[in-house]
Amino acid sequence: MNTSYKIMLRLARITLIVCIIVCLTLYISYKQTIEKKEPIEYSLVNQTESYWRGTNYKMYIVYNRKKHLVSISRKMSDSIDVGKMPKLYYNELTTSIVNDYHKSTALKVLSVLLILFSLSFLVKARK
Repeated sequence: MNTSYKIMLRLARITLIVCIIVCLTLYISYKQTIEKKEPIEYSLVNQTESYWRGTNYKMYIVYNRKKHLVSISRKMSDSIDVGKMPKLYYNELTTSIVNDYHKSTALKVLSVLLILFSLSFLVKARK
């Protein structure tokens, strides 16, 4: 193996490890927030959906007299349409409003990063 290739592969693995640690920290923080804290009281300003690079659902809320933008799932958006508001929680690590969607997204990203990290050990040098 060529030394520059080894260095690039090592840097890629280090980057993946850092991303895995960050994602794992976020997942654990979101999970603990949702399981151990009470849902916040908020007011819905509006909800939007955009179609650029996939469908995204967001809701604008007022919590503690401040506006917050919160990503939500399609299921949550549909429940808002019928009058059922999702449970939201204040996460102190990220100082943001989170819900189950954030926890599941962090877990999905973590899974992809772990797969990429595992695959990095199967990479061989080109001849």
